[in-house]
Amino acid sequence: MSELKAALKKFNETAAGPDGIYYQFLTHLPIKSLYAEAGECSLALRRQKLSMNYYLKIKSLPNNLCYNTISNAPSRELFNRSNTVPPFGTRTLPYILNADIDPKRIDDRYEKIPAPWEEHNIAFDLSLTSFKKEDTSEMVFRQEFAQLREKYAANNEAFTDGSKDEKVAAASFCPKDPDEPEQARLNDDSTVFNAKLEGISLALKYFKRKRILRSVIYTDSLSAIQALQGKIFKNKNVAHIYNLLAKMAPRTKVVLVWIPSHVGIPRNEKVDELAKLGLNQEIHDDKQVIRFVLKLKVNTHLEQLWQTDWDTEVDNKLDQILKKDLIMMKD
Repeated sequence: MSELKAALKKFNETAAGPDGIYYQFLTHLPIKSLYAEAGECSLALRRQKLSMNYYLKIKSLPNNLCYNTISNAPSRELFNRSNTVPPFGTRTLPYILNADIDPKRIDDRYEKIPAPWEEHNIAFDLSLTSFKKEDTSEMVFRQEFAQLREKYAANNEAFTDGSKDEKVAAASFCPKDPDEPEQARLNDDSTVFNAKLEGISLALKYFKRKRILRSVIYTDSLSAIQALQGKIFKNKNVAHIYNLLAKMAPRTKVVLVWIPSHVGIPRNEKVDELAKLGLNQEIHDDKQVIRFVLKLKVNTHLEQLWQTDWDTEVDNKLDQILKKDLIMMKD
C-alpha cells in the first residue's frame, strides 16, 4: 500500500503539477469547453435557473410573506442608476418573460395540504398491473376487466382520461349516463400527466354534484394513481383532489382503478376520443399552470440558451469532437 501511495504522489507531482500535461491541457482549454465536457452549464445559467425557480415558487404561494414583493415588483426603470440594485422580483421578471411564461398564468390558488394522520375516503386497485401488457393479449385484459367491473358493480362508475397534442392539452370523463360526459381544455403548457389528474377531478366534482356516495373511477394513468396513492402534495392537482374528497359526504367511498389503454375496453376508448375532441375547444376561463409544469419549461428554455451558446463556438477545437447535443441540465 505504501508503494502505491508513493507512486500516486509521484504521478501527481509530474503529471498534474504546474509543468504537468494535465495542468497545461486544462489551462489552455476554453472555459466553455470545460462546461461542455463536464456536462455542466455555466454558473451564470445556474444562477438564472435558481432565480427563476424561486420566483415561480413564491409566485405560486399567495400566503408567503414575499408574495407581494414579487407580484408588485417596481419597474426596472427606477433602478437605472449604477449605484442602485433592483429587488429580486424586478431582476428576475425579464428572465421569466424571455422563457415565454406569463406571470399572471402561474397557478397561485391555495390548496390545503392534508395532515399525515388524516383519513381519506379513497381506495386504490392496481390488480391489473400484475399483467404485463407486452405479454398479455387484449382479450385477456378485457376478460380481467369484466371480472373487475363485476366486483364494483354496486358503485357508480366513471372513466377518465387526458390528452396532449404538441402544446394543446385537455381532460375528459365519461360517467355511467352516456349523455353527461364532460371535457375541459387546459392551458397549453399543461402536461398529459396533469391532464389525467384533471380528468379525475372532473369525475369527483360530478359525483359530489350528484351526491353519489359509492363510486369507482377507471383510468389508464398509472402515474396519476401512484401520485395520489403516494400523496405527492407538491403537485397542487394532487392536493386539489384530496381537498375535493374532504368536501364530499362523510360516507362517500371512492375507488380508483387502473386499467390498460388501447386494449378494446369500449368506455375507455370513448373517453379517450372525448379527450382528443377537447383539444379543439377554446379555454373559456383563465386556466392557470402549476409551478412544476413551468419548471420543465424553464429547464427547456435554459438548455436551449446553453446549446445556442455552444453552437457559436465554431473556432473551438473541442466543438469538432462534441458534435452531439449537450447533456440535459441537472436539477
